Amino acid sequence: MNNPHAIDAHLEDWNDVRASTAFSGILIGNGASRAVWEDFAYDSLFENARTVEEKPLSASELAVFDALQTRSFEQVLGALKTTSRVNKALAVSSAAPRNRYYAIKEALINTLHGVHIPWRLVEPSLLASLHQELSSYPTVFTSNYDLLNHWATLHAPGIDDLFNGPDARFDLRHTATHTPRILYLHGGLHLVRNVDGTARKLTATDEDVAYIDPVAKTSSDLAWGLDDFFNRFLCEQESLDALIPPSMVETASKECGPLQAGEVYEIDPMLFAMQMLRVGKADALALHKRLRDAVDPPQPVAAPPDTVGSALPAAERPFFEGMVAAGLTGLYLSSYIDWHRMLALQADGQFRLLFWRIHHQTFDRIEVRAYTGPYQLERTAAGDDVVTLDIKLRGDSLGSDANDTQLIVVADPERPLLLRVDELADIAGDIENRQIMGRSEYYFRRVTLAEPWSDEPSDGRAPPPASTLPAALRAHIRDEPLRMSITHVSPPNPDEEDDGEGTVMCTLDLGQNGGLRKNMPLYSPAETGRGLKGWVWTMDPYACQAGIRYRRGPDGEIEHGPQVGDVLSSQPG
Repeated sequence: MNNPHAIDAHLEDWNDVRASTAFSGILIGNGASRAVWEDFAYDSLFENARTVEEKPLSASELAVFDALQTRSFEQVLGALKTTSRVNKALAVSSAAPRNRYYAIKEALINTLHGVHIPWRLVEPSLLASLHQELSSYPTVFTSNYDLLNHWATLHAPGIDDLFNGPDARFDLRHTATHTPRILYLHGGLHLVRNVDGTARKLTATDEDVAYIDPVAKTSSDLAWGLDDFFNRFLCEQESLDALIPPSMVETASKECGPLQAGEVYEIDPMLFAMQMLRVGKADALALHKRLRDAVDPPQPVAAPPDTVGSALPAAERPFFEGMVAAGLTGLYLSSYIDWHRMLALQADGQFRLLFWRIHHQTFDRIEVRAYTGPYQLERTAAGDDVVTLDIKLRGDSLGSDANDTQLIVVADPERPLLLRVDELADIAGDIENRQIMGRSEYYFRRVTLAEPWSDEPSDGRAPPPASTLPAALRAHIRDEPLRMSITHVSPPNPDEEDDGEGTVMCTLDLGQNGGLRKNMPLYSPAETGRGLKGWVWTMDPYACQAGIRYRRGPDGEIEHGPQVGDVLSSQPG
């Protein structure tokens, strides 16, 4: 290469070039990563993000790339962040651009994760070679997002990434160095932005804050640290609205009342996964402990139960031993996930009702409460036997402890049941629509202490024969499903959509007086071919409102959703 400015088809040997030329820096691109791990050989991050298995780019996110006429993630993310800031300044909702920002950012991360070499496959000798080569240049520039260069700098001292400020931050006042330095031109998987706009490097002690979506069964990061979560995310109303729709908060407040100090709203995750809303209040600290235990499980302190008797708290077992089943007297058990209730109906007219929970990881018997008192057995005009418990609530009681005050008898010869009188309508709805008894906390089943312990299905067992059901329950069960029509469709809220899908509120021509119940599932009859699904949301005596699902097409228009005149049924077609 006599003339350094001459250009021809000949490719010089790199060792000869390096020996004859002093380089002040080197630019590391994707080819270096491909030499280590073949899966880095993607045509483009954009194309991979369209097809990555874990949450690929949706139609609405691809539309942003098309609108900006680019395939650059940096350009699209920057434009969305600017849009969000402008909307905020103009008092316009920025939830949509913000949602797209985080979705595209997550798609980029998932794409890199999908092609990245696992740490366990990286040999120390490889990192040593990379470190030796990088440290031979005063400055290393890299356009790669991956972690290979970062891992090489950690393998041995001698390369400065300039993140030398407090908390591994980048600070211009601390950039002077006498060792080779590496500059990440496009950022990297190990670099994040702080609340104040500065950048920092993730370290081994960093913990991110994530959420789990029980409906989509997905999770995503909300913040890269507790400081960012509490001082940025929770302080921005737009962030909260993007995570929890304001309409859901309003519904919780209406149903449960405003929160007091130390309280939070808690949604039943099992029902929410079925797109049914059941909200209650919970102690914030207790909920935090439950969530912490789910992530960092405690060690068992007791043996898991193998019989009904062994499931009881040890101090309570003597109260239930020796019970003989005769007629209505005997032991009855109700279980819902980890929560259990044991009811003893004694021949002398006294009862003992025990509440407790078996911790699913420690198997400790906790949250124990017990009530004793007289009970009465009365027969209604329709021939139903009703048990009334005289439950006296105390200072340590929960309000729901009184829900077992009235129980109606199911005289099933195989196994008698006691049903909560206040839940008969819901039980009937589940028998109609799903051929199950509904939530297992709605009923007690006859047991003995010696029989094997088994988990009761949380959404209920199969119902007993119809001939054994009490008249009060049969009165709620309809021979024909409820049918109703949609009289009004509210405008959809794009800010509450997820990947072009959402729920729109529809007014029905049937109400509570006609048999509708809160959270009752609704479907299009098979003969209509409409395939709509939803559930009763807002109660009214004559015209309830239902949330009905809709979906947008690639052009952004609603291609499938409810219309005025659509017919719905309380049973699937």
